[in-house]
Amino acid sequence: MEGGAEHMRLVEVDPIRDLLQEVMACKGELSDKGQVGLEARLEDCLVLLRREVMLKVVNLEHNQVSYMSRLVIGLSELSDQLFLLLSAEGLTDAYSAGLTLLSNGLNRIFDFLLSEFDDVFNFQLRVPLLVKLHMESVLESSWDKLTELLLFQEVDPELIALLKGYELEMKGRTKQNFGQLRYIEVVVKGLLELDCSKRTTEHDGLLSFFCYVNFNYYPLVQYYIGKFQRDYDKVESYREEYIKLTVLLRSLNQSVVRPNFGFDLGVEGFQGVLVNVLEKEISCVKKLLNMNLKALGNSGAKFLLHQFYFRISVSMEQFLFLFRLLIDKEVVLVKRKADLYEFIHSHVGTLRKDNLSVGNMQNTYGENNRMTAIRVRALLQSLITHIDEKYL
Repeated sequence: MEGGAEHMRLVEVDPIRDLLQEVMACKGELSDKGQVGLEARLEDCLVLLRREVMLKVVNLEHNQVSYMSRLVIGLSELSDQLFLLLSAEGLTDAYSAGLTLLSNGLNRIFDFLLSEFDDVFNFQLRVPLLVKLHMESVLESSWDKLTELLLFQEVDPELIALLKGYELEMKGRTKQNFGQLRYIEVVVKGLLELDCSKRTTEHDGLLSFFCYVNFNYYPLVQYYIGKFQRDYDKVESYREEYIKLTVLLRSLNQSVVRPNFGFDLGVEGFQGVLVNVLEKEISCVKKLLNMNLKALGNSGAKFLLHQFYFRISVSMEQFLFLFRLLIDKEVVLVKRKADLYEFIHSHVGTLRKDNLSVGNMQNTYGENNRMTAIRVRALLQSLITHIDEKYL
């Protein structure tokens, strides 16, 4: 039970409680001088409360959490009382102003406690509705900035819509504890600090961050499961897919996870769910790859293909750049680049290396390396000279 009993009360809260009783007694009908006096007295109460709390927490070596819980419960009772009073109909402007002044003062105290006493704060305690509305209003501008940032960085619109849905769902919950609200704050502030534009693989900064904060929000987990699961009728190369998924699994396993933290600590963590999904996908594609290799072996195609092999005197980077030029100008027509990589892997070697890596070719093909371009241009110019001298 969160409170209400006399023995739970702390004298530190009494000055603010007395101010509330005074405002209720006169229905806020204070003169301008009285209103200014109320503001000054409230400010004095807040300063005194901060000082007393800091002293108590320092002096209470073993009862800090218990003390902080009692304090939060007492302040929450006042906040709930203010909410009921502010919700009543027919309030005069003066009465409403007085109650709002006290409510804002309490919100400032909660901000102070959350920022200064994170290590002894009981985040399982219920958040008073006025405090929840205050904390959400503070975060609202951050949510707006986040949406703009993700749109600018060309993050998947489906993921942006999902995060917007998360924001609205959390706002719609009338009963939340402080830990849930703190979690939202950590997620929003963390996402604002990410540069989501630098995405090179499925394991990008966003996925690493979601692992770190254990964002096991069901729609988000389902979103990534959908990204990781393959439609194998559309997979171009089982071998390429196997390598890609294995690298992704390794990266996911190496992700740092914040201990004892998450959206829902009562269910399996975000990282654990996705690791399990990837392991199953890898097992499936491995079986398909083995079946495919057996089929090639039985038909003799594998043997025939390996008879055709040659070496090149230029580097892999230059060779791929030449192919890229031919494809760009539609001299060579390739529907799937994966076929090109597999062909080169199986039939082409450099002077130093056999069976060039498919992964390296994928990374190299899309690079705009100025030095490689200069060397290829020199090679093409030498070929033009050779044509002029020998064939024209």
